[in-house]
Amino acid sequence: MFKEWLKVSLIKQREELIHKKIELHQKQEKDQDQKKAKENMKVMAKIAYKEWKQRKSEEYRHMKKVERMEKRRQLMEEHEIKMQRRQMVKEMQKRKGTGGQILLAYGLNKNLKQLD
Repeated sequence: MFKEWLKVSLIKQREELIHKKIELHQKQEKDQDQKKAKENMKVMAKIAYKEWKQRKSEEYRHMKKVERMEKRRQLMEEHEIKMQRRQMVKEMQKRKGTGGQILLAYGLNKNLKQLD
């Protein structure tokens, strides 16, 4: 009887040991899977951040380019207006013959506009 009990006890002990090893192995696999998933998420987050940063820098460069083009357009318009005024003054000088007074008025008008 004792021998049988000892045999059954050893069998149970062996089964428990095997069961514990299986549980430990499953836990280790689960931990490794979670660790790999976490590492993959970090890599994907880094890639997404780099893409976002690149997109933002491209948008910033485009915005600066548009601003430069707008400023250039404004300068061209101002230059065109200035050239039109000069042409108008020259035409008035040709018609009147004396352009000193017109130039004085033109200069005063220009200075007043700069004050605004």
